[in-house]
This record gives sequence, C-alpha cells and structure tokens, in this order.
Amino acid sequence: MSIAHFKSALGALRLPHTNKIICLEGLSKSYLTLYDKLGDLVLLNSSLEYAETLANGTAIGNSALGGYLHTLVLLHWKLYTRLKIPVDLKAAYRLITAVIDITTLDNPWLSIYQKTLTLIYNEYYYEWNDPDVFEIIIKYERIAVQNTPLGHPDLAMCMGDMGASYIIRYHKSGSFQDLQASLKFSRAAVDITAPGDNLARFQFNLGVSYHGCYELLGSIQDLDFAIILKLSSVNLVSTKSPDLPRYQLGLATSFSERYKKLNNLEDLNHTIQYYKMSVENYGAFIETLPEGHLKVSQGYQLLAKAFTTRFKRLYRENDLDAALNYHQCAVHILPLGHPSLSLCLITLSGSHQRHFERYGKLGDLEIAHKFNIAALECGDASLLENDPDTLNHMAITHTSLYNRLGNVNDLIDALRYLKLAMERTPPGHPGLPLAEQNLALGYTAYYRRFGNVDDLYNAIKYSKKAADSVPQGAEDFAFHQVCLEVQYSDLYDRTHCLNDLEIALKCSKAAVEATPPGHHKYSAHQLHLAQAYTQRYRKLGNHADLISAHECKKEAVKYHELSSPYLPGHQESLAMSYLEHYRAFKNPNDLDEALIYGMSAYHSTSEGHFDIPRHQHSLATTFLERFRNFKDPSELYCALHYSRLSTQSLSTSPNVLWKSATSWAKMAFQYKQPECVKAYKAALQVLPQLIWLGSSLATRHDVLNNHNISDTVSNAVAAAIQFHQPETGVEFIEQGLSITHKQSLQLKDEVTSLVEQYPIDAAALKQISYQLGYTMALPSPDDALPHGSPVDHHMLAAQRTQLIQKIRTYAGFEDFFLPTSCANLLNVASEGPVILLNCSSLGQSDALILLPLPLGIKHVRLPEAHFKAVQLHITKLRTALRVCKIPGRDVDRYGQPKPGGISDSQALFQMVLQWLWVSVVQPIFDALHENKILEGRIWWCPAGLFTYLPIHAASPLQSSFIQSYTFTLDALIQARTRVNRQECDLRAKTIGVIGVSQIPDKSHLSLPAVKNEVDLVMTAFAGHGPKLQEVVDSRATIKNVLEQIEKSSWLHIACHGHQNISNPLQSGILLADGTLELQQILNANLPNAQFVFLSACETAMGDPKLANEAMHLTGGFIAAGFQGAIGTLWRIADSDGPKVATTVYKKALEREGVPNMRLVAKGLHLAIRKLRKEGAPCEQWMPFIHVGI
Repeated sequence: MSIAHFKSALGALRLPHTNKIICLEGLSKSYLTLYDKLGDLVLLNSSLEYAETLANGTAIGNSALGGYLHTLVLLHWKLYTRLKIPVDLKAAYRLITAVIDITTLDNPWLSIYQKTLTLIYNEYYYEWNDPDVFEIIIKYERIAVQNTPLGHPDLAMCMGDMGASYIIRYHKSGSFQDLQASLKFSRAAVDITAPGDNLARFQFNLGVSYHGCYELLGSIQDLDFAIILKLSSVNLVSTKSPDLPRYQLGLATSFSERYKKLNNLEDLNHTIQYYKMSVENYGAFIETLPEGHLKVSQGYQLLAKAFTTRFKRLYRENDLDAALNYHQCAVHILPLGHPSLSLCLITLSGSHQRHFERYGKLGDLEIAHKFNIAALECGDASLLENDPDTLNHMAITHTSLYNRLGNVNDLIDALRYLKLAMERTPPGHPGLPLAEQNLALGYTAYYRRFGNVDDLYNAIKYSKKAADSVPQGAEDFAFHQVCLEVQYSDLYDRTHCLNDLEIALKCSKAAVEATPPGHHKYSAHQLHLAQAYTQRYRKLGNHADLISAHECKKEAVKYHELSSPYLPGHQESLAMSYLEHYRAFKNPNDLDEALIYGMSAYHSTSEGHFDIPRHQHSLATTFLERFRNFKDPSELYCALHYSRLSTQSLSTSPNVLWKSATSWAKMAFQYKQPECVKAYKAALQVLPQLIWLGSSLATRHDVLNNHNISDTVSNAVAAAIQFHQPETGVEFIEQGLSITHKQSLQLKDEVTSLVEQYPIDAAALKQISYQLGYTMALPSPDDALPHGSPVDHHMLAAQRTQLIQKIRTYAGFEDFFLPTSCANLLNVASEGPVILLNCSSLGQSDALILLPLPLGIKHVRLPEAHFKAVQLHITKLRTALRVCKIPGRDVDRYGQPKPGGISDSQALFQMVLQWLWVSVVQPIFDALHENKILEGRIWWCPAGLFTYLPIHAASPLQSSFIQSYTFTLDALIQARTRVNRQECDLRAKTIGVIGVSQIPDKSHLSLPAVKNEVDLVMTAFAGHGPKLQEVVDSRATIKNVLEQIEKSSWLHIACHGHQNISNPLQSGILLADGTLELQQILNANLPNAQFVFLSACETAMGDPKLANEAMHLTGGFIAAGFQGAIGTLWRIADSDGPKVATTVYKKALEREGVPNMRLVAKGLHLAIRKLRKEGAPCEQWMPFIHVGI
C-alpha cells in the first residue's frame, strides 16, 4: 500500500485497533524506504514520528513493544549518524536499554537487540568516554557469544565484536589479560569466517591485537604477524568499502613501527605507500565518515611525517617537498575553528622550519614563525604551551630566527620555551633526552650571547644527562656527542683547562665513528672534530693535531652537498685551516687555497645572512696574510675593503662585530691608514650590545676583561690623536670609562623633558628600569620582585631597548641615551680644566686637557710615560704598599702592626711620585700655565693603566691647583646639573654622621678613633643650621644606616670598608649587624644626596682587572646620586681620619656656616698639605682623594 492509502485508512474513525497498528507501522516503514532512496531528512523525521506514535500507543507488557522500541532505536541511530546531534544518540542509548530490560531470555529477537545495544553503547562510549558503558558492552557481547550455538552464521560476528571490544579495553587499561582475550576471540572469528568483507574485518582486528602484543612485549614476530594479517585484510576488502582506508592506515602504522625497529628502507617505503593510499581512499568517504575531515587531515600528517623520516634517511629534496605539501593539505582540509587546526599549523610550521634548514631561505623561517603565531591564536594556547613537542618546535624556530637575524628577543623566547618543554616532559619519557639536549643548546646560545659562565655549566649539565641516556648505536647517539663536544669546547675557551679539551675531542671522535660517510651529518661531525684538534694544536703546538684538523675539514667539504646552505660555513672553516696551515709550514699554495675557499663561502651565502660578516672578516684576514707574504698593495686594499664590509651588518652577533671592527682598526693603524679611527668608532658602537644591560654585572665585567675593552679604548684614543682628531679622542675615552656605572646611572636617570612631553613613555621607562635594576641585584635570575612574580632580566632589558628605540623616533630625542658628543662634553670644563690621561699599548701616552671655552682641547704628549714605563711604576707602587703591609684590598683599617722596611717603601713611593711629576704632571701643569691657568680647580680623568696611579699625589707641596677626580666627564656634568637643581641653602637639610667603633663579637675590628672622629664632625656642624643626626655603634644597623643615607644631604661615614673583587656590588661598609652592600646603596632613593666623606679603608680602590670601571664604594656613592665624595685608595692611619675631617669641614663651612660642596676639595687640599708638612709618610697622605664637584 502507498503512503496515501495508509494515511486514508488511519483517518477512518471506526478503524479497528489492529488495523491502526498496521497503518502506523506501514507509514513508518514507507517513509523510511523513501528516505533511504531520496535522503530527505523530512522523510526520516516522518518515519520517526509514526514509529513514536506506535510505541507510545502500545501498553507495557505487550510482547510487541520491544520490537517497536527497537525500531525507534534504529531511526534515532540513523538521525545521529546523519547529523551527529548528541540528543539522538542519547535517545537511542536510553531506548535500547529499555528494550533489553523488557525482553525475556527466550525471546528470539534478544540476540539482535543485544547487537544493537553494543553498537549504540560503543558509540556512546566513544562520545562520552564512560567506562561503565564499556563494561556493559563487553557483558552483552559475552552473553551473545554464549547464546550463539556452534555453526550459527552469527557466531563469527559475535566473536569478532568481542575481540574488537577487548582490544579497545586493552588500549585503555594496558592489561595483558585483555590483550590475550582479544587475540582469542579475534582468532576464533577468523578461523570460522569465509573470505569476504567480514573476514577482512576480523583479520584486521587480529592484526591490531598482534600489534598490541609487539608494543607490550617487543617481539618482532608479533609485528610480522600484524603486518601479514593487515595486508590480507587490505587485499580482501571491497575497494568500495569505507573500511578500506582505515585498514590501509593501520597497515602503514605497522610498517612504520617495523622500520623504527629494523631500519629497513623497504618498510619505510611501504609506510609511505599505504599512508598515501589511505588518504586517497579516505577522501572518497570524507562526507560520510564520522569526523571525515579530521581523519583525512591526520592521514596527511602521518604521510608527511613518513616523508620527513625518509628525507632524514636519504636526504632527498623531493621527500622534503612532499612532506611540506602534505602538511599543507592537512591544514587546508580542516574547516576554520576546528579544534585540531592549531596542532596542524604547528606541524606545518615545523615543515617550513626544515625547509629553511635545508635551503637557507629566510622566507621559510618567517612563514614558520607566522604559523606558530596563528596556532596560538586559533587554538587553546594553554594546551599548546603544555605540549613538549610544540614547545620544542617553537623554541627551534626562535633559535633559528636569532641565528639568522640576531634579535636577542628570539633567543630569550627560545630559552623560555625550552625550559617549559623540559618541565612538561615527564621522567622516563622517550623524548626526555632530546628535551634535555635542546635545553642544553639553548643555554649554550645564551652563554655565547651574554657570556655568563653559569649558562655554560647548565648547558653541560643537561647535555651530559641527555648523552648518558642514549646508548652507543642509537640513531641520535652522534648528535648528543656532538652537542657535548660543543659545550666542552666553549668551556675550554673559557677556562683553558686541557681536560675540558680532551673531553671535547673524545666526544667528537665518538660522533664521527658513529656516522658513516655520505650521512647528511657526516660533514658537520668532521668539522667539530677538526675544531677540537685545532684547539689542542693551539694549546700544545703539536703539528700532528694541525694536520688532523686540516684533513677533517677537507673531508667535511668533500662530503657536503653542493646545494646545502651549510656548505659555505664548511668552506670558510677550510679556508681558515689553510691559513693556519700556511702559518705553520709557510707554503704559499695554502694562501691560494685559503682565498679560493673563502671566496666560495662568501659568494655562496645569501645577502643579509647572519654569517656574511664572519665570511668577510675571514677574507680580510686571508688578504692581510697574503699582503704580508706577497707584498702586493692590492692585497692590503682588499683586506681593508672586506674589514669595512664586515662591520656594516645589522644582523650578526655583537661578538663578531667587535672582533671584525677591532681587527680592522688594528690593521689600519699598523699600516698608518686614517680609517683606523672610523674602525674604532665601529667597535665602540658595539659596546652597548656587547656589554648588555640585560646581563648580570659579573658577566658584564667578564666581557670587559675577556674582550680587553680597556686596552682597545686606549688604542682608539691614541689613534684619534695620531690622526689629529682630538675631539673624537675625547668621545672615545668617555665611551670607555665606567661603562657599567653609567648603565646603573641610566637606570636611575629620569629625563625631565621626556616626563614633560611623553609622560606615558617616561613612566614605562622608569618602571622597567626599576625592575631591571632590582633583578640585576638578585642572587638568581629566578628570584622574584617584591610583589612576588618572577621576572626575566634579559626580557626586561630587551623591552627597555625597544622602548628607548621608540623614544629616539620622537623629535628632539634622536640622541636619547646615546654617547655624548664632544661639543657637549666640553661643558665639563666650565669650572676648571679636566685632564684626560690615556696610556696605549701601542706605545704612546697622551693627555687631552679640556679647557674652559673658548680655549677647547689642548693635546700634551707624554713620551716618558709610555706603556712599559707606566707598567714599571705601577709595579713599584704595589711593591711599596706591600713593604708597608698595605695590600690592595680586604685589609682591616686599624689595628695593623707597625710596617717594616719604611725607608725602602718611602724610597719607592718617592721614585713613583718623582716619575709621575716629571713624566705626567709637570708637562700638564706647564700646558696650563701656557694657557694662563695658574691656580684653581682641576679634575683628573685617567683611563687605562693611569687609573692605578695616584696622579694627584705627584704635585709639589705648594701647588696652587686644587685637584679632584671624575670617573667620567658626563658624571661631572650631571652632578653639577643636579646640585644646581637642588636648594642652595642647606640649613634645612640633614647632615648624617655614621660611626662604628666596635662590631659585636669582633674585637679585632675595634676602631678606637671613630668616637673622636664622630664628635669632631658633630662639633664642626653644630650651630650652623642643618639638622644633625648621629647613628653610631649598636644603632648603626643596616636598616638604620640605609634610612639615614636616604634622607641625608651630607654624609660622614667612619667605619670599616670592604672591597669584594669577585662581586663588586657586594662591596660595602661593615656595620653592627652586617655589611651594607654597594647594591643596596645603588638601589636607594637619594633625592637630597650631595656629598659623602668615606672615612674608611680602600673606598676608592677598584678591580685591577677592570682599569676603567670605578667599581668601589666611592664610585658607587657617586653612581647612587652623590655629587661629591672623599674616599681612600688604601688603608689610612687611625688618627688621620679625624684630622682630615676637621680641616675639610672647617673649610666647607667658612661661608656663613653653610656647607659648600665646592669648598670641600680645597679643604682636602689643605688637610693633605698639613699632613705632609707634619712629616707624615707617603702612605698616610697619598690615599685621600676627592671625586666630583
């Protein structure tokens, strides 16, 4: 009957109940038949409507109710599979449960209902992951097997379903019993099934079970069985079956596992073959399969991964291109907003990253970075940042960007991601060694950029852990050995310990032995071995090591692919090897080979590449060596040309630029080329990046020392003077003085004009600078700010640099925080001449006298104070101090035994002072007299070796010049600016007097004269207006003294001083409860600070390794904000502090009793003159110095 007839019959009012049931059932079936034919959802809903009417009209207990409800279950299932609306699945789940509950055990339809239940429950389990549901599935499948007699056509299906369920539960539980049950039932189903689609299904499930056995037990025989069964299922199933792509995918997965186990290329080829077939066949069913787009996307990703694996094995470019293509397909097949899209973008980014590593095209790297950003934006960033693989990948991209473009922010981001990846990788995870090694490489890059040796030790720690976890013979064994070699080579460069070099050499040999010729990493490993041999040659001078290194480099170039982006680096290394070979054996042919390979490396490297400056520097070195050998002027021209080019890149590391610029400068100076001044300018412009504010102070000091910056600055000044550019010489010497102190001052500086015009940027700069200043003082970069959140000081420094660059784009701020020009520096002489002293290792010494305008700069040569003479007299001074038992530092001020050898020491002191007078001071005083400057204030600003000599002490007793020091010119200019802004009348200000005569439990540190000194100071200021505050002995705690320093305008401190050479910021003054450190003073807010008298030992003595850095207490107080200070170069006598203080303050208060800073230097001048007239030995009056205004 038609639908119309059924509807007509149903509409009859006197229709018997039995006929009504027939009509409802007929209508439901008719609509379902039409739906199956036409696919119109309206028809399916109509079928469901009549089926529901029929079921609702059937009484409970009626034997037909179970059948009607089962029909409803199947209709809801059809709707669910069509629309994927969860409500239909829940309805089917509820109804089939009811059907089972009302069906008796003798009902012939029970087994059918139970099969439907397992179907619905399976889907319900997958949708909501409810383990209780799965247990019900297995229960009913077990009942179905038990109730189906042998020989019954449904028995194979029941057993097959049972086997499939057990393998699912095994993947959840990991229980070997579940795996055994799966094997049992799946094997039974296979044994009783004839060829066809059902046999294909059962064989595939049995193959999955054997694959599980392999994963659990590791038997390759199980994996072989899995492949045989899955291959049979692929061959048996119909080509139109929607199961075919799933079987092909499973077969490819088993081939992939066998390739990992046996490393048989044929298995990898089969992996690619069946992944590819699977993806193509999935495409035919993409709209009908549940999660069809996701399945196809996942197939593309697996196929791309297999191509990537084959690329790493064969290094064939078409495999790399195929991998990129399929990764793109995996992304494009997914609709926008799909939850898997973000991970697909990450893998696509990784493919572009590998393309960059192969071809060296910056575009690939930039695209990789963009996809990383897109992945974070379109997905759950918190999920991605908890995935170690994703984190490692993003770190690698940032590292590559840093290596290519030199942006320090990329290096900071890379290490942050690597640390997170390490934290997210659990112990025992197979990816842990790689995570450890990646983190080690991140620390290595950090060390090479910032120079902090702690980063290198961290790198070695993680690299050793990773290498120890990987056995010899493993695929990545050589990789871990090479990484360890890199870190130990860097450590050797730092420590020069031969044992570190031997470890590096051992690791390199192990890597080469584990890598066959032709392997794509063979050349790189040869190059690392060559580096280790070269270092040992330079250490021990054994020519056998040089020859071995040279052969390794030749081997590296020989086996490297011509199209590889890394070939230029190998060629450049070989060129340098030929150069070293020439220096050892003097074969001119080596110079030709060096030039050939050097030119090839340079011209093969793309424009803008990070390595271009290094290649140019190597070419310059080669041409210079050729000029020395062949005497052809064109070779020198080329050497200078490539040196110039090597300093013009904006995308290489500061270390490379510094090396290139200083080499250029030395070459140009040696051959009397005026461009040496330009070269030194290029070198000094790198200093802010080389001595980066984001690094710890100890690290910056290491950079100053290791790069010999003080000597370079002195040579730069000498070059500027020699080529008649004294203004440039002034700028050079200023750039090289107290670099780290100037950085600290910048952190405290608040530029009024910026606050007025751009208050938001000024506030941001102030906040970042405060945080940076605080974090630099922390013992560990992982410590937190006061509000509790951890802050990365490298990131803060990078943010500060970006903000300063932004401010420089504003009109009037183009020179913001840039080195001060000579025209502005000349203002420093407004209150008297400032004498810059320079001693160059090139031989010459000079004075540049800055005279009050319009006189300008006066140059005075100091031929008798040449480099060796200065070194000699520094040695004599130190000898004299030792004779007097006054070591340079860490000696108590008082309570010392009477020095012996007085006459010897006095003779040495007099020799030093006489030489200083004749060779340095007298020529300068003569120049001042020539310019009609006969008396008054003068300031010494020594650089290099001159910082170790007491220049002020060489003046005659009756000299009319009042001598002071300044550590930098700009510091003196800024001090005058600050004091002029402050209120001139000090009557309302505070005078702080701090004294510690006795430290509890330290009687050997007793200072008996301190009480008298404090009383004299208090008496001197009494009745003159300023508020006097005394903090002495037990009340002189760190807290109280720091508070007193912060509110005082003038400050007198009488106590022990402590100079910490290893960490200058921990130098300080010894108080009742500990040491008030220099870092605490630098961080203090000192709005009123003007003058400090440091009546303590060695308060103006710096680090002998850091000539130009005023790293001592006096310099620290100046950097903290005081405009003037009196300090001491070494230990002073107990009685001299009160004597000097009395004379100083008497002079400072002579004008109406108001403390006058500009009279302090005169007061010290008179006090020293008085000590000398009284016959005090040299070591007593020489150490006192005045600094500032």
